[in-house]
Amino acid sequence: MCDPDITIVLCTYNRPEMLRNALRSIIDQETGGAFSYEIVVIDNASTEPTRIAVAEIAATSRVPVRYVREEAKGLAQAYNRGVREARGTWLAFFDDDQLAEPNWLKELLTAATVTKAKVVGGDRRLDLPTGNSLVLGPTSRNILGEHGFSGEARICQGKRLPAGGNILIARQLFEAIGIFDTSMLGAGEDSDFVRRARASGAIVSISPEAIVHHVIPPYRLAPSYLRWNSMRWGHCFAHIDYKNSGRPGMFVCFAARVGQALLVNLPLLILAALTRNTVESLDRQCLLWRAIGYAGGAASLAAPGLFKQGRVFSGLDLREERTRFSHSQSLR
Repeated sequence: MCDPDITIVLCTYNRPEMLRNALRSIIDQETGGAFSYEIVVIDNASTEPTRIAVAEIAATSRVPVRYVREEAKGLAQAYNRGVREARGTWLAFFDDDQLAEPNWLKELLTAATVTKAKVVGGDRRLDLPTGNSLVLGPTSRNILGEHGFSGEARICQGKRLPAGGNILIARQLFEAIGIFDTSMLGAGEDSDFVRRARASGAIVSISPEAIVHHVIPPYRLAPSYLRWNSMRWGHCFAHIDYKNSGRPGMFVCFAARVGQALLVNLPLLILAALTRNTVESLDRQCLLWRAIGYAGGAASLAAPGLFKQGRVFSGLDLREERTRFSHSQSLR
């Protein structure tokens, strides 16, 4: 049996029902006979019956679906296991809380061919709960994982780059620049990899027609979750700045973020509260929470003896979401 052209790497942890839906959306991708693909599910030490969910889908799938258990905890560890297990020339990374459009994979590969890219990312849209009445601004939507692109497939020229969950990467790129950084404890291992790829000279592109829908359970619309996720990403940005620019560069970024928080976001939050603009108010709160997360991350990196990263980070672990926030939590 020949190796497939593409391996879809789907990492999961304790979400068997979401995983079933995610798998159903990718087992019947349109290929037009132009390419073949397989699916590798990396179970990142789940305690729920993930293997059973994968077996049920694999039994009726027309494409190969493999189950692999990875005991080392963390998304970067799971991604790297997927890289080692993959047989394809290209690796497409997909999340267990997403649903793919039927032409998702084809659009990513087409964009890679047209732009000669080694990394291609697609459009990620929010699938909000039925009956939701909360109106979200652009910052809140981004905190929830929305990455919207429009227009034609094209090479990324600015700072805005694709992120994980909807990304296609050439296998040879891992051989050239290495795998995902496991020191990125809570988030950002995908963003870090894409930045390293472009710094190495690899072309990074986007394909707006490669669309996935990010499923948002009701608890993720609660202010407590948005605060937690904003701080988690702030911590991540501090780590990326530290890696790219060292301690001095991180302090420059930290000063800029503090200035923006105090001089821009805090006054605009007060104005939004006075005018009862709830959409703007929530966006500004997210930006302030992210600045607080950045401060915590910067402190742990600059003075690890005083601020141990494990202690600072312990409440922001992505796996913490499963225990900290109940899937039945009401919006409040």
